[in-house]
Amino acid sequence: VLRTKRLGDVSIPKQTVESIMPYRDPKATDRRDPIFANRYFLMSSAEPIDPGDHYVLINLWGPELHMGVARGFTASVQTTWIANPVLAGLRYGHPINPYLHVGAGLLYGGDLFQRGNGNIFLPTATATLGDRRYNLSVSLGKLYASEQPQLSGTFLSAGGFVAVSDRLGVLFEAGRLSGGDARLLMPGVRWQRRRGGYIQLAAVGLSYPDPQAPEPPTAGSSVPANKLIRFPFVSWIRRF
Repeated sequence: VLRTKRLGDVSIPKQTVESIMPYRDPKATDRRDPIFANRYFLMSSAEPIDPGDHYVLINLWGPELHMGVARGFTASVQTTWIANPVLAGLRYGHPINPYLHVGAGLLYGGDLFQRGNGNIFLPTATATLGDRRYNLSVSLGKLYASEQPQLSGTFLSAGGFVAVSDRLGVLFEAGRLSGGDARLLMPGVRWQRRRGGYIQLAAVGLSYPDPQAPEPPTAGSSVPANKLIRFPFVSWIRRF
């Protein structure tokens, strides 16, 4: 029963109610389900999810679990379909004002089947401008991979999200790893299939050094040093 000022008491059948949540300004948040608005394809914004909110993300590489454990803090577990590596993460976000958040995070893990060999260590710092309907984030991190030192280096990425409607959003992500001189660009869309569930589709462009590329015959040769591959990328996100 909703008690209103203009209409009096309004009764709604229980079986038609999908969920009940606190009201938020529709101009400052995704009105249907704001839990995913701080997530891009691979990275997250500095705005944390609320305590008690959790979601699972399944993509081309493997599953991820993200949990709002305390005010400002989000914990995560990420792995691949072959369970190598397994990464645990903790992220903290702090609001400077309603349209500016800053945060820091840490990912750490490795190969559980080799007694911790192949460790990966990635601390990051993130700044996010905007709200949950329109935002832009920039992240800076330092990646260290003991088993593949060519992947170690400074990691710089940017991501953006625009809510076209309550069910549809446009987002992008771009990144560069200085150690291996790898670059990534992912434009795409996100749409809501049903309450609490989203699908993301991106077109991925990945450029990385090709170890089999021939050496330039002369100085100033136009032989490309990097190999470029393109492929579609699908992610499925579900609140639980």
